[in-house]
Order: sequence, then C-alpha cells, then structure tokens
Amino acid sequence: MDINISAKFTSPNSRIDSKEATSICKTYPQAPKKFIEQIGIETFLDGLLDTEMKQALRLGRHTTITDAQIAALEFKAATEVSRSYKPRVRQVKFDECQLLKGTS
Repeated sequence: MDINISAKFTSPNSRIDSKEATSICKTYPQAPKKFIEQIGIETFLDGLLDTEMKQALRLGRHTTITDAQIAALEFKAATEVSRSYKPRVRQVKFDECQLLKGTS
C-alpha cells in the first residue's frame, strides 16, 4: 500500500509502504479493515505539506486512502487552475486638464 502522491504533496515521512502496513496489521491483528484504513488516511493527511489542502481533505471524511489521494489530486488541480486564471484589472488614468480641454 503506497500512498505517497508526490514530493510536492507530502513530506518524506508520510509514505506508507507495505512493511508499515504489515506492521499496522500485526500491531492490531483483530482490528477491522475500516480501522486500518483510517490509520492510513490519518497518516497521509498528517504528512501533507500544504495546510489548505490538509484542511480541505480533513473535511472530506474519506473512507479509503484511494479516496483521499483522489481528493488531493483534485484539490491540487483546482488550485492550479484557479491560480492561472487570475483576473487582470487594467488601470486607466485620465489627466483632468486633457478632459477639460476636450469638452470645451
């Protein structure tokens, strides 16, 4: 089970590999699958570097690690698109003397 999306999204310590997943299962041998999945989701969220993404994903109440990963990618894509389409405001300055000359 590998939940490291990218170095941009997570810290190096947030990666859960199969050894760690196995150790979680060994630590909690009788734990339900939902519990193990929740530990993985929390570890993934704790490892995120982007605080806005972390807050948004925590509100999502994801049930699987895959759902959390997909939501992280969607959030990042939406953020990138929003940043590239910043409205540009043009400023026009008029000289009052020129305006008065034009009206007379």
